[in-house]
Amino acid sequence: MLKANGSIDRYKAKLVAKGYSQLERVDFEETFNPVVKATTIRVVLSSYDIIVTGSHTTLISKIIGELGKEFAMEDLGPLHFFLGIEVTYFTGGIYLNQSKYAAELLVKISMALAKPISTPLTQKHGLQEVVDNPVDASLYKSIVGSLQYLTLTRPDIAYVVNLASQFMQSPNNTHY
Repeated sequence: MLKANGSIDRYKAKLVAKGYSQLERVDFEETFNPVVKATTIRVVLSSYDIIVTGSHTTLISKIIGELGKEFAMEDLGPLHFFLGIEVTYFTGGIYLNQSKYAAELLVKISMALAKPISTPLTQKHGLQEVVDNPVDASLYKSIVGSLQYLTLTRPDIAYVVNLASQFMQSPNNTHY
């Protein structure tokens, strides 16, 4: 498992079910994880048998101690990185961001050097089911899925991601 800065935090094994369905040169090197929904992440971040959080450190230590008497568990210290979401603490609460996740996505799709813009889409975008050069549908679906996950902390791109998801059946260069 990696820390937010990319260094190794601890080693963790993953079980790949149905690995026989992977195809060489397509997804052979990838490890697939179950899809997680935004509501699941919010529940996990707000619940106590999983992540314990609060402003009173003595009380938190006491709760962790009591839970440790009943359950086999390990205190990993303050939460800093969770499912691609970086957690930063401040006086009023926590700040969640996915900047590392977004940067890795841009590298994966060879757009790390793309210039940022203030709005994710022009008002007259003109996207529709047009006939154009088709692109790899599995890659397009993977990108759109990653962007959907990014909307957890970037609701400003939700409209564009929703629009892009409408063309997942037969994406082309215009949609990409």
